[in-house]
Amino acid sequence: MKATSFPLLISAITLLSACNKSNHSDSNAVNVYMAGSINQSSFYWKNGKQFPLQGSSISSPTPMALHGNDLYTVGPGTEWNGDTTLYWINEKRYPLAIDQAGYLTGIAASGNSIYIVGTTGPSLGFAEVWKNGIPSIISDLSEQSTATGISISGNDVYVSGRTNNNFHNSAVYWKNKQKIILSDTSENAGTSSILISGSDVYVTGYIVESTGSIKILYWKNGVPVVLADSLFANVYKIAVSGNDVYVAGTVGNAICYWKNGVRTNLASNIIVNNAVDLAVYNGDVYVCGSYFQYGDFVSGYWKNDKFFPITDPPYGCLINSILVSSQ
Repeated sequence: MKATSFPLLISAITLLSACNKSNHSDSNAVNVYMAGSINQSSFYWKNGKQFPLQGSSISSPTPMALHGNDLYTVGPGTEWNGDTTLYWINEKRYPLAIDQAGYLTGIAASGNSIYIVGTTGPSLGFAEVWKNGIPSIISDLSEQSTATGISISGNDVYVSGRTNNNFHNSAVYWKNKQKIILSDTSENAGTSSILISGSDVYVTGYIVESTGSIKILYWKNGVPVVLADSLFANVYKIAVSGNDVYVAGTVGNAICYWKNGVRTNLASNIIVNNAVDLAVYNGDVYVCGSYFQYGDFVSGYWKNDKFFPITDPPYGCLINSILVSSQ
């Protein structure tokens, strides 16, 4: 594998989201960043202003990290040519060397180091982390593994994911390459994100029950906290603020979030089209999403229960993540 040089990054947060021209009028006290795609081209938005990501194609960017005025962005299979995929600093793209095919699912930073996580290898079977461009496979090569997120605490690197043995999926995370299994061996399960807050490890995920129903939940230090049980349910991201735990997801035909297990529906009677993400800043909850409703394709974000559309409408725009910072 090849190593790739990264510009130094001193601190970071998490993600972003997007769509076309914005008519949002959120508070001037914060910057709202979002990232996504229009017609298979990738963009990010800052307070509604659109910025194209250089040379992007195939799929949308998802995770982003913020350092000063610079945005670091990766995407799930954004674009590859041979053994190269991409990340961006602001609009400019940089190659990231990978072994065979791959897609990227997370970014985090600590001190002067930047970490990117993804899934690579034959049949996309290895969970891999790049620290300042130097790749390291963290999963057991004897089993198929998928990485879904990353979080850093001190010198420890945590990666959420799932493993597959004999067509059986297990929800797992790795701490410095050591695998911790979260789900029961009799269950088909997976994860969607990971967050370290203090000494606590939070992992969002799902369990597919024998009835076909999906139990969405998060694990706190390995202990499951069930949020919903539905034939149509997804859980995406988690945030912790003080003693409060927030989780974004969808249940049935609703985009929603949970605060300490209590669910708030933000949009109902919809056809959910794209993943949601959330951020918590100064006590306000920001949730983004894309969906069809009454014949229109709507994309944008909610601040608490107020919606700020990013499209006008039209069709073809997907958003994936959101990041909020002070101005």
